[in-house]
Amino acid sequence: MDQDNIYNSKLMELGLTIDDIIEKHTSFDPGHSHLTKAYSFSTEDLSGIDSPLISYSSKKVLGVIASGDHIFLSLLRGAEEYVGFDISLIACFYSELKKSAIDNLTHQEFIQFFGKENTNLPEEFDMKHDLKERKKDQGQFSVQTYQGIRDNLSETSKSFFDKIIHKSFDFFGVEVPYLCSFLARNLTKEDMVSYVSYLSSEENYLKTRDAIRERPVSFIPSPIEEGNKNILVRDKCFDIIYLTSVLHYFPDNEERLKVLSSYLNNLVEGGIIIGDYSIKPLLNGTQFQKDFIFCETAHRRFQVKDRLSRITAD
Repeated sequence: MDQDNIYNSKLMELGLTIDDIIEKHTSFDPGHSHLTKAYSFSTEDLSGIDSPLISYSSKKVLGVIASGDHIFLSLLRGAEEYVGFDISLIACFYSELKKSAIDNLTHQEFIQFFGKENTNLPEEFDMKHDLKERKKDQGQFSVQTYQGIRDNLSETSKSFFDKIIHKSFDFFGVEVPYLCSFLARNLTKEDMVSYVSYLSSEENYLKTRDAIRERPVSFIPSPIEEGNKNILVRDKCFDIIYLTSVLHYFPDNEERLKVLSSYLNNLVEGGIIIGDYSIKPLLNGTQFQKDFIFCETAHRRFQVKDRLSRITAD
């Protein structure tokens, strides 16, 4: 099943069109939705999952898409395949845009296209006045750069970005690319290099490019409770399953444990599930025999206190 078939099947199921997504896209909500904004870049410290104790080499990975950064980190570290899922259609489109950009842009062009300028704002400032003093960032989401990467996109993603890439909106007197309204957590160019492993050097960037050209990546628009039911997933087993920052959206531990348990059918013997500490209490007293690795999420900061912990059944 190719990428457009995956997207079109979900759009038909939801009764949505690309125009509907653009018109109705939302901010983050407690349950998230198919129209939720995408994370521009990771809200977690990727060093917690980029540990020498986790081997990605020749591994098949299934996981949440979110910003797409874990996809490209996994491939940089040698993953054989990444099948990603996310309830947000916009997250799928945006991660596909990143993939095409890595394939077509230089390291500096990528940073210029996706990163915002560092405003170095003081702790207290007049937002309206400060923004009026800023000039439009000509590099971020420039139409000219987009034209150089659009041909590698699926037709569905291409249709989405073609409709919005030329637009902008006025924010306190500053012209901002319209695409920014579909994103959360827009990193500065400096932070991208500092915190995102595959962007930390030109060498890493080029290794990531080689990897995405050689190894399959899929983007499935599905919530976590359906992420392993797609035809690309349901009959396959994976060495690593990445489930950070998603289980807390379920109302109680019974539901969380039910969802988590369903993924054990897709885990090879000796495989691992990477999750944040919201998973840890669910496993106490259970009969799980698999290994779990925990990465503490670090929203808007980049520190991991306890990188790894193993839980085994009594």
